[in-house]
Amino acid sequence: MVLAAVQEDVDILGISILSGAHMTIFPKVLGLLEEQEAADIMVVAGGVMPDEDVEALRKLGVKEILLQDTSPDTIVQSMRRLVAERGPR
Repeated sequence: MVLAAVQEDVDILGISILSGAHMTIFPKVLGLLEEQEAADIMVVAGGVMPDEDVEALRKLGVKEILLQDTSPDTIVQSMRRLVAERGPR
């Protein structure tokens, strides 16, 4: 998924996890983006995760956390806001 994101020159890589493996997967994804010199690709988390892990993910570099009850409109607004705040790359 990281290589595809780099090849397609995406602005945001969104990953939704329902398995509870978010504290394993997100550090790995962020590390792979660094290795590919693509840390400017923003990572967004979605799915089911405990509240205490939300802050830990933000500290790791996850730009936005959208939990299971987030509406589609809110998701779209969040993606647009993130790209606008970052500006051109």
